[in-house]
Amino acid sequence: MRISIAAAALSIAFAHPARAQQPAPVPAAPAADSQGVRNPRPPAGTLGLALRIFPNARPFVASVTPKSPAAAAGFMVDDVVLSIDGRDSLERPLFPGLAPGRAYTVRVKRGDEERELRIVAAAPPAAP
Repeated sequence: MRISIAAAALSIAFAHPARAQQPAPVPAAPAADSQGVRNPRPPAGTLGLALRIFPNARPFVASVTPKSPAAAAGFMVDDVVLSIDGRDSLERPLFPGLAPGRAYTVRVKRGDEERELRIVAAAPPAAP
């Protein structure tokens, strides 16, 4: 039997009348090169790994995408992430510097056994 518990988040916002009239800041445009061509941000890497993260608890694997870096590294659903590159998994961000080619050593607990898995981020799939 499998039981899933999901946590709900409650968010409350208050508006300050004096600040309600102020315009929102405009984000900066991407830099342009010498020929006026805009340089988009480099693509972030992808791991093919979905983690469930709850406050003050270690993240665990919720899903693994088939044929992804996570699948190739041997991740399985319900693996509990203990550390990433020697950093405790309670520290954030979990995967700093995520970019294609970036490798991480992840210590997981599977049942009663601990193991180290090496995962290398891949480039995100091209947009159709």
